[in-house]
Amino acid sequence: MYELKYYNIHDLVKVETNLLNIIPNDFLVDNIDEPDIRIYVNYRPQEGFQRIPLRGTLKFQGVSPITLYIKSPRYAFIKSLRPELTKIILTLLEVILLRKGYSFLHAAAISYKGSGVMLVAAPNTGKTFTTLYLASTLNDKEYAVLADDMIIINEKAKAYSYPTPITLTYFHHKILRLKIPPQVKLNLFIRQWVSKALLGKVKGEVKISPRMVFPKLISSIEIDTIIFIEKGSPLVKSLDAKNALARLLTIGRMHRELLSESILYYMSKAGITPDTFLSIQSKIYESIAKTANHLLIKAQTPIDIANTILNLLNKLI
Repeated sequence: MYELKYYNIHDLVKVETNLLNIIPNDFLVDNIDEPDIRIYVNYRPQEGFQRIPLRGTLKFQGVSPITLYIKSPRYAFIKSLRPELTKIILTLLEVILLRKGYSFLHAAAISYKGSGVMLVAAPNTGKTFTTLYLASTLNDKEYAVLADDMIIINEKAKAYSYPTPITLTYFHHKILRLKIPPQVKLNLFIRQWVSKALLGKVKGEVKISPRMVFPKLISSIEIDTIIFIEKGSPLVKSLDAKNALARLLTIGRMHRELLSESILYYMSKAGITPDTFLSIQSKIYESIAKTANHLLIKAQTPIDIANTILNLLNKLI
């Protein structure tokens, strides 16, 4: 069995695990009183565990706390889980959050002059580039980053950080001239070259800690404004709460799967009704949509998107 680690996520979820790189290291602590979830990899479970039908790799026991057993030959060799396993773990963390009136939300969140701004966009639309661009442009006394891809939020629009690794591309570094370690620069260059040589079959990107690129990170902020980002003909317009909620209920739920086969199987065996959690999540998103101001911005390129948002921030705040 690998060494046990303990994580305390804003006093909302406490995790005991022997997995590396599954929970952001910002939440690493020396010990915890009682975990909400235990996650073990390549460790023989006790009797009473039930198998989740995902290639026979998952077993679970209990509801509070949840104990999850993962059998992963891949992890034994490269200390990495398959994406579907990582997604299941994130979803189980959200099950615990929802019990306590909180939810994950797929978005970036920043603070500018003390005002909380959430950036909501589908993957590969420009959230990461925008947060990096603003960090390289604005004074770090006025600008801070909560997260660039995933946050935790409640009905009062109070957002908490969940700083997942940043997906950094050669384009990011080429345009923004980021101050990153030489080894990361070299790795980006090599991956970009390999990606071109293999016609994009290998992604020209690396994942790094947010602390490598953001001068100032914060742990919580109240959200005042939500900016929805889309690629398209240039446009800036206000959205009503109904349209904002429709976007939150789709884009905001990405990267987790409350209705996946594995999670539904877990819930059925654990005596949990999935509709209960979807209802809690919907009420949280609805409350946010009613509380904050909403804007939709469209532009053709990541640079245009970032510049539009920079101009908006200076006008609004």
